[in-house]
Amino acid sequence: MGNPQYLDEIISLSGKKKGYLAERIGVTRQTFTKKIKDPSSFTSLQANILCEELNITKLSDRQKIFC
Repeated sequence: MGNPQYLDEIISLSGKKKGYLAERIGVTRQTFTKKIKDPSSFTSLQANILCEELNITKLSDRQKIFC
């Protein structure tokens, strides 16, 4: 199911707006909010874009969020 709290914390610390991130991965803000609650629901492409936007480079961090 992933770790929604960790993802939400990283988003908050990044200073980027959820609306902007939703736009970057091609979903509405409402859908993005739902996906944050279940990070495993992000497609691999969406996860890659989020990791790029949020500067998540460690594989262990990616796994903590999305697996």
